[in-house]
Amino acid sequence: MILVTGGYWFIGSNYIKHLIEKWESVINIDKLTYAWDVSNLPESDKIKNFQIDINDKNLVYDVLKEYKPETIIHFAADSHVDNSIQDPSPFIVNNILGTYNLLEALRKYGKAKKIIIISTDEVYWSTEYWGVEEDYRFEPNSPYSASKASAECLAYSYYKTFDLPIIITRSSNVYWPNQQEEKLIPKIISKSLDKSEIPIYWNGKNKRWWLSVYDLCNALDLLIKKGKVWEKYNIKWDSELSSLQIAKIFKKTMWDDLKIKFVADRKAHDKRYNINDSKIRELWFRNKHKFKKESRNLVFNFITKLFEKWKD
Repeated sequence: MILVTGGYWFIGSNYIKHLIEKWESVINIDKLTYAWDVSNLPESDKIKNFQIDINDKNLVYDVLKEYKPETIIHFAADSHVDNSIQDPSPFIVNNILGTYNLLEALRKYGKAKKIIIISTDEVYWSTEYWGVEEDYRFEPNSPYSASKASAECLAYSYYKTFDLPIIITRSSNVYWPNQQEEKLIPKIISKSLDKSEIPIYWNGKNKRWWLSVYDLCNALDLLIKKGKVWEKYNIKWDSELSSLQIAKIFKKTMWDDLKIKFVADRKAHDKRYNINDSKIRELWFRNKHKFKKESRNLVFNFITKLFEKWKD
């Protein structure tokens, strides 16, 4: 059995659906904050949902003790950079203290065989030139990325001091169904649907690698089977696109009905993350989804979701 934290959110919900479509039973621990959506998960006897804050380590331990999962995947986190700039405090509480309290519950539990901590490529510094490998230095430039780097440092200390079997993933920008509307792609689609201007930072040339959530799910499966304890794995795909290029792709997908407005850049905005993902590819990880080919499906999924909410 696998335990997931943050399973009503974007990535966590997609991974749970991925698991139950295969064979697994899943325990989902979720605080149910602003970004949760009950429709993200189907009704299934393979899913056991618990409304628990991971900062309540005693309740988390009770679930661990009762259901005895061997694999834990820690998705739960506040993740929007702009929100972290406006108010860093939830990111400190949920991403740093939340990870600490989860680790404490897991230390007391003592029976996990693999604990996968979901981090981000934003812990690295912005680089234009080379693929950053996993042992490169941290240089987080936002409260969000600093909170994720801090959580990683805590995880490492629990591996070294208490022998917790921890693996870290640092993925590039993830996209696909159930993503919060504050994120770039849902924002572009929603703004275009109501014919309003799409705000793009600076000159739109900030670059990111775009990774399908389905490919990330397959990568996590691979790490459960073959990942080495205390290894860090960069995960990306070969679709490196700027914000402006993303907007133009959807401009074409949505029949050119799209207006772009350049706005003042985000504070301390990293211009590019360029990670080297050769380590996970040595485990025979291969991507299957390309961003440009999936743009029409993204629009269809977003509109379908809007219709379902309207119908309810």
